[in-house]
Amino acid sequence: YNSTFKSDGVYTALRVAQQLLVTSPEFHTTNVISRNGSDRIAKPSLSTTSDEPYKALVYVYLFGGLDSFYMLAPHSSCGSLHQEYMNVRQEDGAALLNDRALELKADGQPCA
Repeated sequence: YNSTFKSDGVYTALRVAQQLLVTSPEFHTTNVISRNGSDRIAKPSLSTTSDEPYKALVYVYLFGGLDSFYMLAPHSSCGSLHQEYMNVRQEDGAALLNDRALELKADGQPCA
């Protein structure tokens, strides 16, 4: 939070704080966070053998790394729209280059 506040400002830092809050285990179990001064109780170790298949929840924190203009970007066949995209997105190093993009054909679209 502090480093984001210093580099990106109050609004981005607030967003980071909100994301950290809603991804914490306490928020999802009780919605109430209270300090009582004592350490958490360690859970007993789980058995390494089980008849049940292993399941895991993986949370990938993409701090703005996958936005709509990275998922679906104008390709070189779009002419001026592609050039405008490249001019804007290359400034922050986020442009999706043509050699890494799959060109899609869509009837009735501006770049079809």
